[in-house]
Order: sequence, then C-alpha cells, then structure tokens
Amino acid sequence: MKKLKLIMAVVTAFVCLNFVYGVNPKQKDFTINLGNNMVNHLCKTIHLTDSQKTVILAKAKNYEVKVKKEIKEKDNAKRKSNTKLAINEYRNFLNDILTQEQKDTLNLKRIERLNNINDKN
Repeated sequence: MKKLKLIMAVVTAFVCLNFVYGVNPKQKDFTINLGNNMVNHLCKTIHLTDSQKTVILAKAKNYEVKVKKEIKEKDNAKRKSNTKLAINEYRNFLNDILTQEQKDTLNLKRIERLNNINDKN
C-alpha cells in the first residue's frame, strides 16, 4: 500500500509540473537574427549579388532594430502604424536596390505564398 501511495505521489508531481510549464510556455523571440534571416531568405528566393547582400543586410539590421523597439510600445495603434511604416520603408528600399527581374521574381513568390495561405483557409 505504501508503494502505491508513493507511485501515485510521483505521478501526481509529474502531472502538476506539466500543468505549471504548460500554462506559461517560453515564447521564442522571432527578432533574433531577423536581419540575417531576411537576407538569407532573399538569397534563396532571388539570387542576390554580393554588393546587394551587404547593402540589404545593413538595411535589414536597421529594420530589426525598429521592430524590436516597436514590440515594447504599449499603444497598439501607434505600434501598428510605426511597424507598417518600417515595412514600407524596407520594401521601398528593396525596390530601389533590386533589378527588374529580381522584383518580378519576388512579386511572383509573394503571390504564390498568399495563394497558398488562401487555399489552406
């Protein structure tokens, strides 16, 4: 009988620990290496030259800093507007730096991704 009580106590402890960690899971910070990930994704999607990589990486790092700053913003409306501004600034920069062929390929990939999302929903 004592062994049964001991086993039940151990099992109960493990179940309770799962509830404790399940209630507040640790969230990953998506902004870690965001700039590098953006440039690597672009390299896979559209083939960038070395000079384009360095210039875009600098701008992507700047974008990463802005996003990290906006995450801490308390006012939702202000955060959304500033984030949209940062996104538009980055996209306009890409439009200035990329060749027409690269822009077309990037737009096609975006459309494909949106179509895949719409098909899943």
